Amino acid sequence: MIVLAIAAIVQSTAVDDRPLTQLPYLAWGAWECATALEYTDNVEADRSRYVELGINAARRFLEAEVAGEVSPEVWGEEVPVAFGLRIGGPSIDFIVGRWFEAAISTTFDDIHNAIPTELTYAQREEIRSLNAERLYRDRNCQLL
Repeated sequence: MIVLAIAAIVQSTAVDDRPLTQLPYLAWGAWECATALEYTDNVEADRSRYVELGINAARRFLEAEVAGEVSPEVWGEEVPVAFGLRIGGPSIDFIVGRWFEAAISTTFDDIHNAIPTELTYAQREEIRSLNAERLYRDRNCQLL
């Protein structure tokens, strides 16, 4: 129980201490990492930590937007296009969910689309795993 509380404090601090302009890409990157982990044998990394980090970053950014702390220029320069296209909704959590879906859908495509269909199932699975491991490494996920 204490470990969970400490983890929550460290995680919220990691989001709260960052400039608002970094939060949208932090969310996107964390969700990329979480999606990549689904297709790897990496049992040491905690997928849920990446999901929560993304949710907290997106929620903090949207709360700042509602409070008028985010300038219009930030939307054009610091926010993934996929997020800007999914800004409508009845609540912040609804929008966070739409952003999460956009990030994981794009990452899923990145992992799966480069796999030739004429390969066997086992070969496709191996390539999928390699693609996911490469994405996890190239995005420096272990640093989040």
